[in-house]
Amino acid sequence: MPCAFWDKSGEPVTKVDNRVPSLIVQNEWDSQTPLVAAKGLRRALKGSSRRLVGCLR
Repeated sequence: MPCAFWDKSGEPVTKVDNRVPSLIVQNEWDSQTPLVAAKGLRRALKGSSRRLVGCLR
């Protein structure tokens, strides 16, 4: 059964905090980690940079 349907979390909630800048690399067409998730992570990690990687059409 997928973890989305579990009754309780398998591990404690992870606190998102960073003390050094982070680089987030996101693929534009990744079906498992949508672009909106990378944007949220970028907002959560203060001082980070996000680079979008896409394919040429």
